Amino acid sequence: MKVLIIGGGGREHALAWKLAQSPKVTEVLCAPGNAGTATEQKTHNVALGVTDFPALIDLARKERVALTIVGPEVPLVAGTTPSFKLARSGATVQTVTSNTPVRSSVAYQDMIYHAGGGVAGTCAR
Repeated sequence: MKVLIIGGGGREHALAWKLAQSPKVTEVLCAPGNAGTATEQKTHNVALGVTDFPALIDLARKERVALTIVGPEVPLVAGTTPSFKLARSGATVQTVTSNTPVRSSVAYQDMIYHAGGGVAGTCAR
């Protein structure tokens, strides 16, 4: 099974390292990856931006990626999951964090806080 990891930080490096240890994983593609992911066994960096959805979807199709993992918040907020679903790339998209709207939007945080009885604008940033 081939895995695509979108992102280039330490979190993505740790995921690539661990996934590469699985006998079920044949290759881990990291877009864009980093110096650490470039040195791991079964792991290759791909020079693509985290929000270059057409290129990422094309890569997933060409490489027959079975699983796409999105690490950073920026591509999640920009629409990775809907883009992959609309393109029917065949690669299941899994996010590292499930609360992207909460973590990426102060306004959303304030709305949630206010709905819970707090005072809008006082949510910790």
